[in-house]
Amino acid sequence: MENRIKKLKNTSPNPELIEKAFEIAKTTHEGQKLLSKEDYINHPIRVAENLNRMKMDSNTITASLLHNVLDNKPESQKKIELKRIEKKTNEEVAFLVKKVSDLKKIPLSLSKSFVTQKKETKIEKERLENLKRMFLAIAGDLRVVLIKLFSRLDNLNTLSFLPPEKQKLYALETLHILSPITDRLGIRMLRAKLEDLSFFYLYPEKYEQLKSKLEEKHEEREKHLRIFAPQLKKILEERGIKVLKLDYRIKSYWSTYQKLLKNNMDFEKVHDLIALRVIVENIKDCYKSIGIIHEKYSPVIEEIDDFIAQPKPDGYRSLHTTVSCEKGKITEIQIKTLQMHKYEIRAHWAYKENINLQKTKDDFDWTKEIPKIAENFEINFFKDRVFVFTPKKDIINLPKEATPVDFAYAIHTNIGNHCESAKINGKLTTISTPLKNGDLVEIITNENKNPSQDWLNFVKTNFAKNRIKKQLKKKGVPFRSLLFSLKTSIFKKKKQIPPKKTKKLTSKVMLGGQKGTFKIKKAKCCLPQEGDEIKAYITEGEGASLHKVSCKNFKELSEKFPKKVMKAFWIKD
Repeated sequence: MENRIKKLKNTSPNPELIEKAFEIAKTTHEGQKLLSKEDYINHPIRVAENLNRMKMDSNTITASLLHNVLDNKPESQKKIELKRIEKKTNEEVAFLVKKVSDLKKIPLSLSKSFVTQKKETKIEKERLENLKRMFLAIAGDLRVVLIKLFSRLDNLNTLSFLPPEKQKLYALETLHILSPITDRLGIRMLRAKLEDLSFFYLYPEKYEQLKSKLEEKHEEREKHLRIFAPQLKKILEERGIKVLKLDYRIKSYWSTYQKLLKNNMDFEKVHDLIALRVIVENIKDCYKSIGIIHEKYSPVIEEIDDFIAQPKPDGYRSLHTTVSCEKGKITEIQIKTLQMHKYEIRAHWAYKENINLQKTKDDFDWTKEIPKIAENFEINFFKDRVFVFTPKKDIINLPKEATPVDFAYAIHTNIGNHCESAKINGKLTTISTPLKNGDLVEIITNENKNPSQDWLNFVKTNFAKNRIKKQLKKKGVPFRSLLFSLKTSIFKKKKQIPPKKTKKLTSKVMLGGQKGTFKIKKAKCCLPQEGDEIKAYITEGEGASLHKVSCKNFKELSEKFPKKVMKAFWIKD
């Protein structure tokens, strides 16, 4: 273990940072074991080693060593731990560690029924798509995504220690949510590893059958390309073609299996088990190159595609051909310009997300190859959206700064119309509170509650605005001031004191920025008056009780139930 950390330090421009992170991780995980029964600290070390091989920066590698130190800690303890990390390392490392921890609030687990289904339903596809978007929106930084993905890869290697049913669910989660994210980020190497390990646990018999039927092992096919690639480059350059880049990829078992499914498991129809990519200067050289290749090697006619003349719907452009090389080895070759190559990942993402590349091209600078990634790691495709959960863990996609009222109407018009209050992450709050990525939102309704005109001043969705206006018109509610005169009454179960005994306040009160309709009463223990410093204590079903800040009862309640306390202010006419 010490030797592995030493290697990380030797390759880092900031070895002291690595050492400090290792000491924190070692102390935190002391006595903890992985499913494999080995010391837990080996997991973050392996994640750090993988990121180091990708030439990631010191802060990313340092954060990867610490990416699990916040696990199973209450929020108050997490804050203390993050301050300690920031003090020992730096602010950026602490930020990355927090972001990785935030990702764990996303319940990625799929239902057991998903295992036996052959096709995804439209609703399931939409949910999966929103999970991917939420994952990236919460991460907000490509380095956070990489730490999480390499952590998942390492966990897949110990999946055999879980019960078979859990293995399948974990594998499905990887295939349907995390693997597509690597695809969108263009990290093919990581994608192949995630998919093949998931394939092995999901369909072990099919995996073994496929493996045995493939005539060549991955190593043997790679050996062929190591010989063939420089030969092809030499042939093209001798004919005046400047080859900017030439690399190759081995099709993964999972990718091969998907291809075979489309071809009725006929191995004779799958020719692209080996794929070579040739990058040249211009379109003229693309067409010239494919002509030279067909002169030298016999092409498989039905496997020739011109995606330059006829681009794919996502904007992808390239020439594809499949040829028979020495000893009859069938090899797929893709020929494209550097511009087409850079556009490829961006175009695929943009097509999926319905993004106009011409208008937002600056947002895609990070899609360069990982070792040469742009200095700004920010993922900002969803900067104008917020993804939140229902109590059943369904995802609702809303505009930035949307409120519980927007959320309520997104669930159902009737819930919106009778929205009285809301809980965000279990804490009772105002219905105008802006929602954040990953919030779990619960709406508390009251059949006697109706939309208020002031809702129109904070809702963000047009749907909510239209439904509120429609309901106001239906009820004949006239336009009025945002602030409201506050009436205080004593509430009793199933019985209310007659109006003549109800006390009235001549002043106005605002709760935590909420200008609207909340049941509010003065606490009898301290009976606050205008001018007193006040706060409100929220009781579900009873509304808000105003207390003097100096009130002994209030101090005891606020210490015991701090989440139920809300700021309150007197407002003069």
